[in-house]
Formats: sequence, structure tokens, C-alpha cells
Amino acid sequence: MKQVKQTVGALLAVLTLTLAARLSVSAGAEAAIAKGISDNQAAVGDTVTCTVTVTVPACDPDAAVAFSVSDRLPEGLTFGRTVSVRTTEGTAVSCAGGDGPRWSFAPRDVKGVTALVITYTAEVNGNILIGDANIGTATLTCDPGGTDAVSLSAAAALYSYGLQVLAVDAEQPGRTLAGAAFDVYLADGVTRAGRIETGADGIGRLTGLDAGTCYLQQTEAAAGYAPADGRIKVEIPDRSNGTPVPGGIKKVTVRAARLTRAAGGRPGAPIRTAAFAALLTPVLMAAAGKRRGSRRPHAAGKKEGNEPCVSGRRGARRPRPARGERKAAGGGGTPARRRKRRSAAGNGGLPKLTGGGARRRPEALPGREPETRKKDKKTAVP
Repeated sequence: MKQVKQTVGALLAVLTLTLAARLSVSAGAEAAIAKGISDNQAAVGDTVTCTVTVTVPACDPDAAVAFSVSDRLPEGLTFGRTVSVRTTEGTAVSCAGGDGPRWSFAPRDVKGVTALVITYTAEVNGNILIGDANIGTATLTCDPGGTDAVSLSAAAALYSYGLQVLAVDAEQPGRTLAGAAFDVYLADGVTRAGRIETGADGIGRLTGLDAGTCYLQQTEAAAGYAPADGRIKVEIPDRSNGTPVPGGIKKVTVRAARLTRAAGGRPGAPIRTAAFAALLTPVLMAAAGKRRGSRRPHAAGKKEGNEPCVSGRRGARRPRPARGERKAAGGGGTPARRRKRRSAAGNGGLPKLTGGGARRRPEALPGREPETRKKDKKTAVP
């Protein structure tokens, strides 16, 4: 209700000032003033061009100042510079001042001039009212012939808007999401207007926007939720055309899907962020260490005289005895020599016979003379 009253009051002020200017002119005064603005919809940081058109009043040619023009800007506008002061035909007109929204004219400066146009710039600042009219009033003051002073005014209104984002759970709209961030781009899709980040209530705002098209690009998702795909197109209505914009704030609701363990990096898959990795890495390392330490030791046993495994791991090498110990135990040499020595030890010191047709060498039997070899009998003389 308060905003409605402020808006109605602002509009009444514009109508009253315009009507006053017209009444003054219709009452027979020669002076007149009108104000215009290049764009009555603007965003913070925009530069607007204002024009003040003055019908030169009758004045005392001997006066130091014929008339003066000033413009009282709203708090949301900062004066820039005077672009030009010219007649309606385009001829430059001299004046004093101009470093602020105030210009003074001597009679000689406007001799023969019936009307002139003052053009200047102003920049929209952060004090701009959102949704309400930002009214600037230009005033013409003169004292024709030393009689009663004439003061005429004209006003122009400027509007600016805002954008509000509400982030909620897609399945439970009553659940708001904090920590969602969006970049706002203008209609060209390239110029970045600002950033919106939702708070604990799931709401984030950006004010000082122009009417028209803008885009939302989500850069960060709330914890446990997937970001929105692509850009979200938003249309901010033009209030000056009669389209209602409650409070001057365009409201947009963004519904986010929860994450699951489904693959693909889409809604249903976890977002792998640095914070997520920092939390998950110690868990994975602990699990890996537990698996490495959970291997069961190999059962200690003997294989035909071998010593049991000292290490619990499979394939671990057994301790190697010293060189003297290996000789005392019949060790050393190649495997074939070790087997031969063990066989001889189990046969009373005699070499073990191999094969079914093997015979003992006669010279190895006690109490027998060695026999003559067959090849010797063949070569003996009869």
C-alpha cells in the first residue's frame, strides 16, 4: 500500500508540474520549458541523455542575466556533462555555468533567439528507486523587465527494475535451497549485468536492471542438487507502458533436481567438486588400507623337509642358511647333486640304482674281485 501511495504521488507531481507550465504559457507568458529523457527505462551504470527545451522569454536588454535554467536530478542520477546548447536550428548559444545542471544566459547571448535546446548526460547510480518513478525537474527562471519573476518547471520520470530468484526442490517446492548462484546477462547474451546468490530462505536479488530480456546462467548448485541446464530467459515488463510489475521486481522460481548415484553427470549424478573430493578422499584411502591389511597369512607347513614360511605372504622367500650349515645338512650344489647325495645317504653310502635293468657295479661289492670287461675278453689271445 505504501508503494502504491508513493507511485500515485509521483505521478500527480508530474501532472501538476506539467499543468502548471502549460497554465503559465496559456496565461500569456512568452516563456516555456519542456524536459525529455532518451530512455525512461534504465539500469545502474547506464548513461541517459536529457534535453531541456526553452522558449526564450522577453527580458531586459540591460540586465546581467536574462534567464537561467536548472535541473534538479533525482538521487538515482548523477550529472555527467553538458553536451550542447543550441538553437532549434542548430546554432550554438553561449552561456555561463554548464559544469552542473545549471545554465545562465545574458541578453546578448540570446539576442534574436526564440528557442534553444540544452542537452546533457547523467549516469544511473545505485540510489535509483526500483519500481517507482525517479523524477527530475527542470526549472526556467526569469525576471522580464524587472517585473514579477516567472518560474516554470517540467519533469521527466525514469524507471528501473530488479530480478528475484527463488531456488526450490523440484519434488518439494516448499523446500528452499541456499547456496545457488546465477550470473545475469543482458539481452545480447554477452554483457554480464551481475550475480545473484540465494540465501538461507532460497531467495537472491539483483536490482537496477532495465526492462526487456535478460538471461540467467546457473554457476553453482545448492549442495546435493544438480544445476539447471542452459540459460533461463526472463522478460522484465516495461512499467511505463502500463504493464504492472509489483514492486518493480520480476520474480523467477528455479526448481532443482536432487542428486543420486546414477551415472552420466546429469540430474541424479553427484557433482564432483573440490569440497566433495576433499571429503571423499580420506574415506577411500582408509578403505584401501583396510583391504591391503586384510589378506589372510599363508598356513605354515612343511614340504618334504622344507622349513615353514616365515612371512605370512604367499610366495615369500624362506631364510637362506649359512654356507657351512648347508654343507652340514647335505646342501649346496645343483638340485641333481643334492638328490644324489640324499639317495646315497639312504642306501648305506652306495649309489642308488636307477631303472629296472640296472645292476650294481662289481667293484662296489665287498669281497669280490673286479671282473674283466667284455670288450677285454674279445680282444684277448686264445
